[in-house]
Amino acid sequence: MTCKSSIPFPASNNTTLQEQLNQTLWQLFSLHANGNTASLGDTLFLSSIYCSMDSATQCYGICPNADLAGVGVRTAFWISSILQAILVAISPEDSTQGAWTAAVLTASVIIPAIIQKRQGNLSIYHATLVLNFASFASLVSLAVAPMCTVWRQGPTEEDALRTSDNGNPIIEVALYGEEGSPESDEDQLTNLPKRKVHRERLMLSLALLTQVALQWTWVAILFTDPNYCQKACVPETIVLLFGFPLSVHELNRKYYALWLLWLLFNLSITLIWGTVLVHSSSPSVHPILSRQPSRVDLSLTWRDRFPLDKGRLLVLSMNSLAFLLAVLLLVSSELQVTRNCLLGGENFDWSFGQIAALLVA
Repeated sequence: MTCKSSIPFPASNNTTLQEQLNQTLWQLFSLHANGNTASLGDTLFLSSIYCSMDSATQCYGICPNADLAGVGVRTAFWISSILQAILVAISPEDSTQGAWTAAVLTASVIIPAIIQKRQGNLSIYHATLVLNFASFASLVSLAVAPMCTVWRQGPTEEDALRTSDNGNPIIEVALYGEEGSPESDEDQLTNLPKRKVHRERLMLSLALLTQVALQWTWVAILFTDPNYCQKACVPETIVLLFGFPLSVHELNRKYYALWLLWLLFNLSITLIWGTVLVHSSSPSVHPILSRQPSRVDLSLTWRDRFPLDKGRLLVLSMNSLAFLLAVLLLVSSELQVTRNCLLGGENFDWSFGQIAALLVA
């Protein structure tokens, strides 16, 4: 898409009011009527008129929608997902908070996008960016979720030693002193940690399901509703699919199947990594961020150890692939921003909503 920055201002005296407004909008990009430069106030006024009506016959640029794709919103998504991955790697016990932060950010763009789509106020440029945001956040959340310790509660080192030695008095003295194991107190508190674990699992599952449900809903809307605002700008809008820039006109004429594959690809992301999460949550899968105990390593060769670690290795390999896909979505989104002509200060203004999005992240 090219910005029309030097098109002369057309004048006409025999047109309707709507046509006069459409012609006046040329001043947004020429700004040289009668040799005088238009003021910033005139530019903002004309831009507001252009973006408030959806009947322009020529595209002067994509109207801003900072609530969905402002610089603060985009930065919040990238930072939130990166911090979530770091949090899970450093402190897997606190992963629920990061998952809910990502779920809140996803809902904060998907829900307004659905409302604007129903009202006919959403451009295809912003619709595709919202899909990238939702897929990026869902992918990161599902990829790091198997590393959370809440999914499995293996025996502690003390329990393992006590079980392996069948209650050896020497081991009990070494662990608990001469008073012995506090079995009575442990039995009384058995249900408390179980309730806490179940509650944490429920909260984390709800956060992940919220993200996946919102992303799938948005994909379904894009598949079933092809109508977007700013119809004059739709053919020239550049979207990046699988890293390749294509205009919407090219998609409609030559590569419509690629658009369907892109939507299917976004659905497959959450489906595949959701399946990996279910598989890796089994108690038989060793914790992702730790190695097998050394006492097992001494007695087994690597051929014997591989079946024991195949679940963990699967998650690590899938996380490497998820990292590459996340980079693809991030780079594609930012390149799409630079390849299109945007009006207003969507990429520069730091309003209340942009700062609030960063603070939530």
